[in-house]
Amino acid sequence: MIEERLKFLDDQFLESLFKNVCISVFEKDKMIFSFMLCLKLLELANELDPAELKFLLTGGVALGEDYGEIPAPWIDAKMWGELNRACSTQAMRTFLPHFKSKVEIY
Repeated sequence: MIEERLKFLDDQFLESLFKNVCISVFEKDKMIFSFMLCLKLLELANELDPAELKFLLTGGVALGEDYGEIPAPWIDAKMWGELNRACSTQAMRTFLPHFKSKVEIY
């Protein structure tokens, strides 16, 4: 019962915070505030992987790694590097083998 009440209060506080901040910021800044709030909530819930966030914010930093032969002519070197760096994160680790096996179809 008390957990339910605390959850309700937490939800109401968060909604009030969001509305009041959005009233006081420029329209162009509302999306950035929403994104930052979402990231903080995910972090507090331990649902945010720091490596994935770093990749999202930086795009992954190319350090001259060799990712092997590019599997299709329509993929340039920059795209291939970014795809490999994205697939080094936990959430995307199974995508690259799947992509390589299906790239000939396209």
